[in-house]
Amino acid sequence: AQSTSDAMATTTRYASFAAIYVIITQFGHDRVLQRRIAWTLAVTCTIAAGLGLNDYLTGDAQLATLPHVQANDFAFILATSLPFMFFLLGGTRALRPLLLAAIALVSAALLLSLSRGAFLGLAAGFIVFVLTDRRRLQVTLTAGALAVIGTLFVIHSNPQRFHEAVSLKQNVAQQNVSTRFGAWGAAGRLASDHPLLGVGPGNFQFHYNQLTGQPLGTLT
Repeated sequence: AQSTSDAMATTTRYASFAAIYVIITQFGHDRVLQRRIAWTLAVTCTIAAGLGLNDYLTGDAQLATLPHVQANDFAFILATSLPFMFFLLGGTRALRPLLLAAIALVSAALLLSLSRGAFLGLAAGFIVFVLTDRRRLQVTLTAGALAVIGTLFVIHSNPQRFHEAVSLKQNVAQQNVSTRFGAWGAAGRLASDHPLLGVGPGNFQFHYNQLTGQPLGTLT
């Protein structure tokens, strides 16, 4: 790696994700602990979704997100909390209405973040979920219907703001398409030049300008 500090920071970040996943799935045999983890995520993400929708409705944010948080990151956090919420639906029946309402709220905030990556991930996850656990198909469809109803309600409360958000997202998307084609082309060249070890985690940024023809010093 050209920059060891950036490589270490990136490696540590991704290693921490993997470590947490291993701990929860392989060493968290305590069902009570697992449900507590799921409830913690469900409650905090529901609160975050409510705050994000509030900022969207009041005009403090053009998309549903939290202050100083990129909308895509916000959407990914909410999207990854949904499987845990569905896991909790298999518990106490008396809590199901609250969980369904939480799923609807989180889904509405996620949809109004207009994150295409999160939408794609949810669609893939939904297909896998239905194919592997058809017993919960009715509950899943009910939650989906509540999410759609909640989203339509929010949109109807201020349709002008929704149209502005969609227009903003379209403009950003067009720019993203051109820059991503350039980025993938640069990544392909680096993969060809360094096929075994690459250029190091977090070090793509130091090669991007040269490979895409950007002027030196351009912030990317």
